Amino acid sequence: MALEYSDRARIGYAELYRQLNEITIFIEDEAGRVIYERLMDAILGDGSVKRVFPLNGRDIVIREWRKNVGDFSSIYIIDGDLDILFGEAVVIENLYQHDEYAIENFLVEPEYFFKVIEDYDNGRNTRQTIEEKFSLTVSRCVSAFFPLFQLYAVSHALKTGEMTVKDSCVRYLKNGNPDRSSIFLRMVRLSRSVRQLVGYEGFKEAIRFLRSISMPIAKRKARVSAKDYIFPALHLMARKEFKYTGDRQVLVRQMSRHITSDSAPRLREYILSVIDR
Repeated sequence: MALEYSDRARIGYAELYRQLNEITIFIEDEAGRVIYERLMDAILGDGSVKRVFPLNGRDIVIREWRKNVGDFSSIYIIDGDLDILFGEAVVIENLYQHDEYAIENFLVEPEYFFKVIEDYDNGRNTRQTIEEKFSLTVSRCVSAFFPLFQLYAVSHALKTGEMTVKDSCVRYLKNGNPDRSSIFLRMVRLSRSVRQLVGYEGFKEAIRFLRSISMPIAKRKARVSAKDYIFPALHLMARKEFKYTGDRQVLVRQMSRHITSDSAPRLREYILSVIDR
């Protein structure tokens, strides 16, 4: 059984690393810690951030930031989450919000996938084939799930009580691909919940507003949770097509070994500006 630490203990643990870290970085949860640390290595390249510190949730990260607003010896990073479907991510001094749904979204790159799969595929498929199947799987997920995430955003903002992103993606996959019929039924239920709260005209206005926000197709990938709605399909495809044997979490960690700072140019610029202060 994993040890559980209090919020105060987590902050205290970070203090132990103050002499080793040029800046102290707080994030939302443990699941993303290794990805952040590898991304910091890619951005800084000098080991000046040896560890980042999860605080067990967005609310705690924001609460601790409010105690240290403007103190750039610490940076507080939160996910884009459903907020970014309504507009741009925010940066308020030493509080940084991703412009992608979460840290795992930065891993959705064909190059990272290929570098993992080539060790399992043993030369049966060309790099082009592997990356094309990756891109096709991602494209299908984004196309099918982006409208659902728009409804998730509305439902979450209006506090309908409906489960949103935590609703298991696996139930919406059929033979490894998004099942549009089950996604449609889920969207119908969400729509009904929203209409019960704001009426039909209010519902239409909310959807009109979301659609009015400029959202090029290339950016839609950033607005869908990669961890929960893209990687499940990628993992199933990898097992079926390329004899991949690891579980989904292992696939994510293996891909994170290859992450470069080019995956997160906005975060790179921010981190380097803080280091230069």
